[in-house]
Amino acid sequence: MRGCAVAKIIYNFGRADRVDVEQLRRLAKSVLRAVDGDVARAKDSVEHGDLRVRDAWPFGGVHVLEALWTELGLDQVVRSHARSKVTATAFERAIFAMVANRALSPYSKLYCWEQWVREEVYLPSAQTLSLHHLYFSMDFLEDHKEELGRRSTSRWRT
Repeated sequence: MRGCAVAKIIYNFGRADRVDVEQLRRLAKSVLRAVDGDVARAKDSVEHGDLRVRDAWPFGGVHVLEALWTELGLDQVVRSHARSKVTATAFERAIFAMVANRALSPYSKLYCWEQWVREEVYLPSAQTLSLHHLYFSMDFLEDHKEELGRRSTSRWRT
């Protein structure tokens, strides 16, 4: 039997308009001391504002959809019907990218390829796709939509 995920609060920062800056500095020093012991560097970074976020990629939605995609076996259905091993992975990744895009942030195939998979989500397996992979995979979907539909709903029937 599987358990339920339980969120655990590690630290409550309180309300944004009532942040205690000194308390945050002490917390940052404690965390860095526990990680690598470099308290002097931590103090300098916090006091001089050297700390900045370089990238923050949304990952949760894509991660959940990827797990569901794999659990339903849709990746294997696409790969098994591809004409060659070379195109199998590209078509499967292109179809997954379009499905995830439609589920999380629906845009056109062109936008999905030009911006969404490159700049808005963390999906490294789609970085090597070209635009023609997305368009050709639409033909592939049309040819195999019945089996993909059966496969995606068969696991949910009781």
